[in-house]
Amino acid sequence: MTVQCVFFDGKTSRQHQVNVAIQEHLLVIEGNTVQRRYALADLDLGESLDDGPLILRFSDGASCEEIHGRALESMIEQAGRSLSTTTRLQRHKAWGIASLALLIGLVIAGYRWGLPWTAEQLAPHLPHTAVAKLGELVLRSLDREVLKTSKLSAARQENLRTAVATLATKERLPEYRLMFRASSLMGANAFALPGGTVVVLDNLATLATDDQLLATIAHELGHVKMHHPVRRLIQDAVVTTAVAAYLGDLSTAVASATALALNANYSRDFELSADRYAAERLFDAGKDPRNLISLLEKIDRPHAAPSVIGSHPDLAVRAEAIERFITERSAETKTSEGKP
Repeated sequence: MTVQCVFFDGKTSRQHQVNVAIQEHLLVIEGNTVQRRYALADLDLGESLDDGPLILRFSDGASCEEIHGRALESMIEQAGRSLSTTTRLQRHKAWGIASLALLIGLVIAGYRWGLPWTAEQLAPHLPHTAVAKLGELVLRSLDREVLKTSKLSAARQENLRTAVATLATKERLPEYRLMFRASSLMGANAFALPGGTVVVLDNLATLATDDQLLATIAHELGHVKMHHPVRRLIQDAVVTTAVAAYLGDLSTAVASATALALNANYSRDFELSADRYAAERLFDAGKDPRNLISLLEKIDRPHAAPSVIGSHPDLAVRAEAIERFITERSAETKTSEGKP
C-alpha cells in the first residue's frame, strides 16, 4: 500500500511529489527527486487540526504530508504508531465541547476567585510612592475633567479635618489626605483614590451634618486601610495597572483609576468591611456609627441629588450589620466596666 504525499526537504520551499509506504519498521519515501528511509519509531506525527492533513516531521528537518484523505494516518496506525492524544481528542465533538466548558469554567473561576485573591495579596506590597503618585495623577485628571474648587468654608473644612484626626483614639489611621472639591457631574459623593487621598464633594457636604460627613470619611478611610481602591484597580485592569506602576508607564493606570473614581462602586464585601472599620473608629471616638446609614438613607431619597454613594447596594444589610456591631460593642463595654 502506497500513499501519495508531498515531501519538503527542510532546506528549500520546493515540493516533491512522492509515494509513501511502510516496509517492516521503516517509512519508505520514493519520488523522482527523493529517496528516503526513516524509522517508524523516530517519526514526529505532529498534531493535525480537525480535517487538516497529518504532517510527518523527521529528525533531519524534512517533513511530509498527505495530499488528500487520511490514508497515511490509517497506514501508520496499522503499523503500530498511534496519533497524538491531542489529535484524537480534538476530533471528537464531545471532548471539544467538554474542553470549551472547562475553559469557560476556569475563566469564570479565575475572575470570580483567583483575580480578587491575587489583588488582595498584591495590593499591600505595591510601593507606596508609586501608588501615591498614581493617586496624584488621577486627582489631577479629575480636576481637569469633572472637579472644581470647593466652595465649602475654610472653617468647616478645618473642623472636619480636626474631627477626622480624633478618630485615631485606639488605632492609627492609614496615611491619608482629605481634599474638598465641587462637581456638577458626580453629585453627592465622597471617594478614596489609590495612595490614600479621600475626596469629599460639596453636594454631599450640603446634605450632611458634620457627624454624617465624619462617618462617611471614616468609611472611605476603611477603603484606604484595606487597599480597596488598589485592589479594585488591579482587578479591573487584570494586573496591568500594577505592572504599569512598577515600570513607570502610568498612562494606562491613570485612565483606569479615573474611570474607577467616576464609578466608585465596590463589592458587597468591600462595603461591609469599610463600614465595620468606620463603625469601630466612630464608636471608639464616642460617635454614633448610625450617622453613616442615616446619610446614605438621606441620599437615597428620590428628591436628593444624584450620587455614586447612594447607588451602593444592600443598604438594609449594611444598616443591620452596623446595628449588630453597636449591640456587640455596647455589651462588651458594659462587661468591661462591670469588672472589678
